[in-house]
Amino acid sequence: MSFGDGLMLIGHERTAETQVEDAAGDIASYFIPNHCQVEEWGVLVTEDFVAQATDPVVALQKVDKVGGTVTELDALTIGNSNTKLRKGDGSKVSATAMAADTELDNGQVVVANGTPGPIQLRAGEFLRFRHKTAATGAGGAYRPYAVLRVAGPALQNTNVWSEKPE
Repeated sequence: MSFGDGLMLIGHERTAETQVEDAAGDIASYFIPNHCQVEEWGVLVTEDFVAQATDPVVALQKVDKVGGTVTELDALTIGNSNTKLRKGDGSKVSATAMAADTELDNGQVVVANGTPGPIQLRAGEFLRFRHKTAATGAGGAYRPYAVLRVAGPALQNTNVWSEKPE
């Protein structure tokens, strides 16, 4: 989905949610054909969470090529063990801290903020969401998303080939 201004949303098109108790594994991988940067990423909660001894962790990774080197860009703990989670109060940002007895509900959004500044991706790389750590039990599901700013083709890169106009 494109927002215009070079912004694009990925992750929303997935039809399957990730259950918090699922074993660690890749959720989705997106080929990056043009230089871009991740402006924001996080998860949409799609099923009410229940108390867990271990909260799930989702990671944002890049892979330099098919079957290539994986680099973890950021990770987000989803649940009340993440003491950095805050929500607005209707007018102020980050006004309320998540209490230890609070659980996330269907329809809530958790925005990651672990990496300072936008994350750069080059043409030919893959952006991947990975369910990194499973919760200790059932009760909760999410769908990861990312907002990308697409810059266009980087035809000067050594890993990008283009036909020369005649």
